Amino acid sequence: MQIPGSSAAREARLLSLVAGRTVQEYVYYPQSFEPLALIRYGRRWSERDGFSEPEKRIYFYHNDVNGAPLRLTDEYGGLAWSQRSGPWGAWNEQTGSVKNPLRFQGQYFDEESGLHYNRYRYYEPESGRYISADPIGLRGGLNLYQYAPNPLSWIDPLGLAKCHFSGNRGRNKAAHDIERNGYRIVAEEVTMKVNGSRIRADFVAIDGHGNYHVFEAKHGNSGLTRNQGKAGVFDMNSPSNTTSGIGGGTITPSAGTKGKFEVATGNKEIGERIGERGSSHDATFHVLTY
Repeated sequence: MQIPGSSAAREARLLSLVAGRTVQEYVYYPQSFEPLALIRYGRRWSERDGFSEPEKRIYFYHNDVNGAPLRLTDEYGGLAWSQRSGPWGAWNEQTGSVKNPLRFQGQYFDEESGLHYNRYRYYEPESGRYISADPIGLRGGLNLYQYAPNPLSWIDPLGLAKCHFSGNRGRNKAAHDIERNGYRIVAEEVTMKVNGSRIRADFVAIDGHGNYHVFEAKHGNSGLTRNQGKAGVFDMNSPSNTTSGIGGGTITPSAGTKGKFEVATGNKEIGERIGERGSSHDATFHVLTY
């Protein structure tokens, strides 16, 4: 499966809707299916110029723990839309002057069928199941119609494979912070050996001087894996980012731990970027907490 944030996955997101003289555009958190804002244009007809866009309103999403919309507020904080739903996404009540079709991440409401369009399949929220089987068949598990084991912490943005949202949420915020602090991400999900321990790191990046930095993102109460702890280079008590939770802070290079990693994967794309299996690099190791 293409992970949320890849170019193929991003093409599956709903970007805009046109209804009569109204255009709604959707903005998402970086490398994510979680909605951030709705931009609404009121189009007016002019005999000379055709449709013009004299009015633009911006609304901001307030989401549940799984990234599903709960309410929209305007730029003044006024409530423009809200909803109440069950744990599996069945909507019981909606209020407000603005329509919002977005549901669980990667889904939007299909008015004709009453189902949630989920790219490769349709989801039925009353039963919490897909109405068609997993395209990959039994290789995806015995339950061919399952959405996810827990809708509060798991998502399935493409209708192909579930993924844990809290981990992705931390990774998405970390990727944004790494790049806005002047680092260039050169590889993700890299298997490496550090001090004799085999670990997988979220990001390998290079700073403006060509130095390597290894970043591990942690969200909520998640901690280090056993091998990450044994490696001795990630300090949960000394995160390198100054703003946890919402992200957007400064990454302090001196808060990291100096060390060395050895590439331990045969992935061709990663090999082209940071060296083939067995290549070693001096690096600074960071924990980013959210």
